[in-house]
Amino acid sequence: MRKIIGTLTIALLLIGGVGLFRGWFSFSTDKEAGKTKLEMTIDQDRVKEDAEAVKSQVHQLGEKIRSSSTDQQEDSVDDQGSAQKSQAGSAQSSEATAAPQQPDL
Repeated sequence: MRKIIGTLTIALLLIGGVGLFRGWFSFSTDKEAGKTKLEMTIDQDRVKEDAEAVKSQVHQLGEKIRSSSTDQQEDSVDDQGSAQKSQAGSAQSSEATAAPQQPDL
């Protein structure tokens, strides 16, 4: 139970810190007649903009990874094909360079 509470606390602090840095939250105070008023403002538009930007970057990264893995698969298929061709070519050349067999008399 302590681990869960600790994890949640760290997550909230991390989100709060990032939110303050990114301008998602702002705080203001007013002092009136011996009372202090604390206001917290959440910029929902800024949060949505940042969320969309993150989604876009993740999507672009996913596409880049997919295209990279597709290119690597094509390269490995090409490498395997050329390796098989070179093996077949070397087998044929070794047969051609072997000493001719003498006919049976």
